[in-house]
Amino acid sequence: MLSYFIRRFLLVIPTFLGITILIFGITRLVPGGPVERMMTQMQAQGDGGSSLQRAGDSSALSDAQMEDLRAFYGLDKPVVEAYMGLVGEVGQF
Repeated sequence: MLSYFIRRFLLVIPTFLGITILIFGITRLVPGGPVERMMTQMQAQGDGGSSLQRAGDSSALSDAQMEDLRAFYGLDKPVVEAYMGLVGEVGQF
């Protein structure tokens, strides 16, 4: 019975790694990226959701501000470094 619990407990490690890799991969591979999706959602809420504002409008963020957001969320880091940061943050819970 003890060996069963030990085996089940050891299966937590590959399950955790598989789930985090899957979630990380999905967020990195989605077209447009997370920052662009957030901007689209904010713009849609700002004008009642009737139409999306174009990137050239005065209310859109500048390229420098977009880069600052990417740096804040760690999207400018290499893939391995960004994944290790995600695992480190998840491990703190």
